[in-house]
Amino acid sequence: MNEQPALESRRGARTRRRVEAALLALLAERGYEGTTVRALVTRADVGRSTFYEHYRDKDAVLGSALAAFASTLGAATNGHRPFGFLEPLLAHVIAHRALAARLRTSTAGNVVLARFRALVRTRMAAELVDHFPNAAAERVALASEHATSGLLALFDAEAGRRGPLDGTRLATAWRELTLPGLHAWLGARPPR
Repeated sequence: MNEQPALESRRGARTRRRVEAALLALLAERGYEGTTVRALVTRADVGRSTFYEHYRDKDAVLGSALAAFASTLGAATNGHRPFGFLEPLLAHVIAHRALAARLRTSTAGNVVLARFRALVRTRMAAELVDHFPNAAAERVALASEHATSGLLALFDAEAGRRGPLDGTRLATAWRELTLPGLHAWLGARPPR
């Protein structure tokens, strides 16, 4: 039995995790503009050729990291709790507060934040379709934008306060503030 492909697959996954973790750390320290492939390979402790086996450039690392995060959020969704992705999403955002603050200081950083926002909007739209399957697509699109904006605004308001943030409390507040409006707009029974 040849275990080489499985070993290479595990090594590749480990390398990608290290490079993507290095990206998050470097973005918080240097911003998007200041993060280079050289810095990524140094921080991740991988060779340049190894890096290019997995990614074409730093934007590809960002895309891969966002895709992995989207997959994590999708896995957190379940039929038992409406919008189950909120708690892991908010835990991630809270853990990377400095990163978000750093990214807001530049145009390229704002582009990264826009990609993150699009990821959240996409997850939100998928949840709305699951919970309100009879709603019109154009209404779901508007509701997704509104619900995403409300969630991120709620986080920003809380982040401006002193003291620790509680993702569970924020998720509960979002649900209580938002679900009645979603029900009224989408014309379906709200999730419980």
